[in-house]
Amino acid sequence: MRAALFTILFVISSSLVSASAEKPPLEEYAKKLTFRAATLSPDGSKIAMLVRTDEQLRMIVYKTSGEPILQAPIDDIKANSLQFYSNNHVILRASETTRVRGFRGEFENSGSISVNLETKQASLLLDRTDDIFPAQSGVGGILGRGPNGNTVLMRAYMGSAYNDNPPNNLLQVNLDTGKGVTILRGRNRTYQWIADGSGGALARIDYNNRSNKFEVLKRDGSKWETIFETVSDIPPFRVSGILPDKSGLVFVDSRDDKDGFDEIRALKLDGTFTGPLFEPRDREIRRIYYDTDRALLGVRYETEQNEEYEFLDAAHQASYESKNEKYSGAIIYLIDWSDDRSQVLYRLYAGGVGKYYVIPQPATDEVQFMANLLPNIP
Repeated sequence: MRAALFTILFVISSSLVSASAEKPPLEEYAKKLTFRAATLSPDGSKIAMLVRTDEQLRMIVYKTSGEPILQAPIDDIKANSLQFYSNNHVILRASETTRVRGFRGEFENSGSISVNLETKQASLLLDRTDDIFPAQSGVGGILGRGPNGNTVLMRAYMGSAYNDNPPNNLLQVNLDTGKGVTILRGRNRTYQWIADGSGGALARIDYNNRSNKFEVLKRDGSKWETIFETVSDIPPFRVSGILPDKSGLVFVDSRDDKDGFDEIRALKLDGTFTGPLFEPRDREIRRIYYDTDRALLGVRYETEQNEEYEFLDAAHQASYESKNEKYSGAIIYLIDWSDDRSQVLYRLYAGGVGKYYVIPQPATDEVQFMANLLPNIP
């Protein structure tokens, strides 16, 4: 893709080395480093983080026991997030501001770099994809896992720079080669794909900027069927996930932003609406939680006194309530979890003590892993 992402890909590939087991565990680094963007592997055995030292930003992968596995410098790009999509692949989402000859202005060029923890090789996703349209933003977004453990689903406009109406297609992308293959073809006005959690599409959304027609279509076998349409100056809502039983699409108002949500509702695949799915009462919904395949899990509320959580998943609710009781007086944020919910990563803040990442052991409830989020705190 673009120069800076090519550069960082080369840096990662040439500097990804196995961290020696003789190095001190992560706790020993905690007084000198700042950690962020932590994520757990699906089996809960590994944790990846962005680590800031006095000299540079690095991506580091550890075993949850604290033993370093891999590390690489990533100072040359805007590192946005990390996410595991298999036990052996961690994805770095990054971006750069760039220009493309023949197109006016600047745009934020995003990309996803897949790092294989076994081979220690890195690949820029969609980089080797044939016939991908140039000068498009948001290309690095991953919609969900593919049908096997080595692919993910992504969307991209396809076609040459001379195509006035390139279609927005759904692609299956190999995590090791970076190459994508179209599995479903959309339209130029398709602006959102919703994965079904099984390597395919549950629905797509089209919006025509000229006619202002907004249309939600579900996948019915080999055909598309419209389940909702309207005419609006802006898309009336934004689909952010799916119901756990895959019976509908979870959405929020298009005017809501990352600072909070008034309510969460669902559009069922039969075309009916339901909700609100959670009752805010006098609380504001600050975050919505989904699993890796965008199935709804729960929400985090903000109150004047504290943060509160409500989960559809009973294991998540029980885990949070036990930690909230154990660390009473602290502010607890749920960050990530293993697929089977046996390992849960929390960010813990206690006044006068500091901020920490913790993973309690399910059997003993003792802290299994801890990383200080602020430098120079004992």
